[in-house]
Amino acid sequence: MANRYAKLREVEDRLSRLKATTQEEQRATNVAIWQNKSDEKVRNLTIQRRYEALQLRREADLNERRSRLADKLLYEDAALKQELVLGKETPEQRRAKLATRARELASKREFTRQATATALYERA
Repeated sequence: MANRYAKLREVEDRLSRLKATTQEEQRATNVAIWQNKSDEKVRNLTIQRRYEALQLRREADLNERRSRLADKLLYEDAALKQELVLGKETPEQRRAKLATRARELASKREFTRQATATALYERA
């Protein structure tokens, strides 16, 4: 009987060691799984942060470009308005221009009249 108890005790000890080894292996597996999941989360978070940084940079570049284009548009609009203001004749300028044109036409008409008169005088 003692031999039987010794064998039973030996089997129980071996079973206990196997259970302990299995539990230790399970703990190690769980730690490895946890580590892999943690690494994956860190990797995904790093990728997400890089993506967000790129998005922010792209948006800032786009806003800068929009700002430059808006400034250029304002500058061109102001230049056009100034050109229109400077190109617009005042009534005084128009009167002066018409008076100059009238004098030129009168002078030309007088020159033509004198040329005709001279030609007719030389013919006669």
